[in-house]
Amino acid sequence: MSGQYKVYLLRIWQVGEQGERGIRAMLEDPRTHETIGFSSLAELVQYLEKTQIFVQAVEGQKSIDPYN
Repeated sequence: MSGQYKVYLLRIWQVGEQGERGIRAMLEDPRTHETIGFSSLAELVQYLEKTQIFVQAVEGQKSIDPYN
């Protein structure tokens, strides 16, 4: 990886009653404690694609092991 290493803590949980369940997600930067909340997994994926975090990891086909 080209020196651009980002770490996020990802939290995912269910909300709602049976029949009306939903998923929520939150990314947290453990260094700054900044958080970003998402009301669905689709919203999370859209954010990752928009910020190129997900695209770079997948398209690069390089190891994403931070110790490598």
